[in-house]
Parts: sequence; structure tokens; C-alpha cells
Amino acid sequence: MEKSAPLKNRKSLGILGGMGPFASAEFLMAILSNFHADNDSQYPRIIMDSNTWIPSRSRAFLYGEASPVPGMIASCRALEGYGVDYIAIPCNSAQAWLNELQPQVSTPILDIREITTEALINRFPHCNQAIVLGGPVTYGLDTYKLYLEKRDIEYLKINAIEQKSVEDIIYACKKNIDRQILNEMYSRVLLSFEKKYGPQCVKILGCTEFGLLAFPSMDLCVVDSMLEYAAFTAKLLDCRDESDK
Repeated sequence: MEKSAPLKNRKSLGILGGMGPFASAEFLMAILSNFHADNDSQYPRIIMDSNTWIPSRSRAFLYGEASPVPGMIASCRALEGYGVDYIAIPCNSAQAWLNELQPQVSTPILDIREITTEALINRFPHCNQAIVLGGPVTYGLDTYKLYLEKRDIEYLKINAIEQKSVEDIIYACKKNIDRQILNEMYSRVLLSFEKKYGPQCVKILGCTEFGLLAFPSMDLCVVDSMLEYAAFTAKLLDCRDESDK
């Protein structure tokens, strides 16, 4: 008979998704891809609320429109109703409000910026500079700056023209345009940053939409926040014995 994970060790996850919906679906797939299970019961229990009705994080920041916080609180509390052990929010922009959100929710919410920064340190231990490619909130609030500087990594902020090229890719991902076109845009932008900032400067993909795209076929110092967030989350949820892995 195939083994099941011990019931007492099992952990469940709530995902507050929908920001955006394709990135959330890719995040779920990335978590499952970190498991090598023999049967359904060896995968974790995951409840996802793909709440696309939460107000735009970018518009709230740029134009003072409706805050996303009340909607995020409501969804997180609904996920808590399932008794989840952790909540993941695969959206860098949404996590800019984490200091407001976490006090309203008793379940630990996993911080994508902290997790991504730790992954960067582990993968590139000699890194001393990084740029972040993200949306208007991540860029405007420099949401990774404190996390990087705590680890003695200099945060280099890209200029407004470069940021526009990054946002063009993000919004194209949300529109679900042809993946080949997206990958071509993505490759051009990454190569331009590689040329300007040098190969030793780590490029943090600080928007989960980038997780939809394929890395260019070249050796670049890149850390994908969505993939690192998924890998960390999967490790938290993996309660199988070593003999089962």
C-alpha cells in the first residue's frame, strides 16, 4: 500500500490569490511541482480564494482609490475559517499592506519580500547589489529596500523609463497575450539590465506575473519572487518522512 502523510503532521495552506489570477494559478502549480508524491494524500491541502474583486493595489497607491485592505482582510478571515496553518499572498504589491493586514488576521501570512531576500542570499552569497523589477507599488514604495539593506545588499533603483518597460511586461501578462511575445519582451528587458548594471547585480523579479515567463537561455543572476515563495511554502507544508521523499 502507498504511504500517506501522518495526519498529526499535516499542514494546510490558504492562498489569497486573484492578484493576478494567472500568477496565482502558476503559484499553486509551482507549490505542487516541489512535491514528488506517490498519491493524492501526500500533497498538501490548499484552499485558494482567487479574489479578483479586491481593488487595484496600483490604483490605490497612485490615485488614492479604494484600499485593498478590507477585501484582503475578509478573504484571509474566510481562509482562516478552514483552519489553515499559513496564508500565502502571491502578489508583491498586495504585501505592501502586510503591516495593516497581519494584525487583523491570526494566521501567519508569509512575507514574500523576506523569503525572496533570503533566497537571494543563499543562491548568491557574494551579492552586494540588487535591482527589483516590480509594479508601481513595489517601485514607488521601494518595498524590498529595507530587506536588502538589512543583509548589506545595496538597493539600486531603476529609472522611470526602465520601470515603464517592466510595467509593460506585467500588464501584458495580465492581459494574457501571446506567451512568445511576452518572452521576447522579457528577454530584451533582462538583457538591457544585465548590460547596464552588470552580471554581478542580482535582478529580483518582484512581481509574481514574471513567474509565468521562461528565463532567457543564458546565465543571468535572477531571483524570481514567485518561484522562491512557492519553494519556501512547499517546504513548510512538506510533512512526509524522508523515506517518502
